[in-house]
Amino acid sequence: MQEKDVQREKTDDRQTKITASLVFRKVSEANLSNEYICKLESTSLSSNVTISLVRRNGKSYDAYIMCYKSDTETGLDEKQRRWLEKVLEEELGYNLCLYDRDVSPGEAVAEAVLGCVEQSRTVVLIPISQDPGEGFGLLSAIHTALVERQTRLVLINTELNVTPHPSLHDSTFPEVLRLLAKAGHSVTWRGPSSQPLSSSFWKLLRYHLPAPQHLRSVITPTDIYSIC
Repeated sequence: MQEKDVQREKTDDRQTKITASLVFRKVSEANLSNEYICKLESTSLSSNVTISLVRRNGKSYDAYIMCYKSDTETGLDEKQRRWLEKVLEEELGYNLCLYDRDVSPGEAVAEAVLGCVEQSRTVVLIPISQDPGEGFGLLSAIHTALVERQTRLVLINTELNVTPHPSLHDSTFPEVLRLLAKAGHSVTWRGPSSQPLSSSFWKLLRYHLPAPQHLRSVITPTDIYSIC
């Protein structure tokens, strides 16, 4: 058992929110009958919660978020990407597999990514402005894995790299992405106009994603989320 990726962020009411992942590297039948106590202590408060492990059938995650380098300047930046992930997880109740959070350090990239695909019900490809460093060769392997495993795929495009469905027809769009687009569904990100949950972006994205396995309470679709 290992604690990893402790993250701290300030909330709107100036509180500090601390998030940590607790990873069980090996689980036996005996572990399923045990209870575990997670305890938080600070100078101002003390709190604990009891958890137990449950056998889960099927996929571990609702979606695996994978990034690709946009062929235009309209890809999402780091803040926008993290905002999108936060809305999917915290507001819409999806259990996401995030490479920088859920993959153990030192694990081979190709094996780790294929493992994420294997554990996820859907793969969501997000265009970003910075090169993620994974390369299109890895995307080719993902395409093969998706076809073999019949995993659902959603490809997010930016407004300038899809005209009118250019992921399928534009010769400047990388071939592997055109193949991936044919294997799945495409949704277009149009910047600020795509932020409200009532926008066509969120409606289409949620339509193509499977329903969350463990649905949490959600905000009404009239609410607007700003990227701060």
